[in-house]
Amino acid sequence: MAIVTATEIQAFGFTTPTGPSENSTISGAEHETLGCYVTLEWTSGTYAQADDATFNPATAIQDSLRDGKTITVLSASLASAGRSAAGPIVGGGLVSGVAANVVTLPLVQEDLTTEYADATGVPAAWDRPICMYVVFHRPINA
Repeated sequence: MAIVTATEIQAFGFTTPTGPSENSTISGAEHETLGCYVTLEWTSGTYAQADDATFNPATAIQDSLRDGKTITVLSASLASAGRSAAGPIVGGGLVSGVAANVVTLPLVQEDLTTEYADATGVPAAWDRPICMYVVFHRPINA
């Protein structure tokens, strides 16, 4: 089985940028940190506990900001569970890693702690997408 990858739907609710400190001399390497919500769905594939699930929110965030800056994802956490069209609640567990803007996490059942069973097909249709809170930074002078 392969890793199931989400489709990112929308990025919204951006925080006020934080950083750099007032004592900093602005250079090309300075970044500001922000956060936002990203909605997503996993609509195809078979879940494998050994592989977890992934999503890459960078494009959805950059398209929403429309400032031409490239972001770097730092972390993510579940903001709101989703619901499949068949009825069960689906959530994202504790993030196990972020690499090259790709967030890896387990999919969890209605209690939001029990991981999806191995070899379970992900819902093909959703009534409400999962919502994740994503923290990222972007260059100030880019």
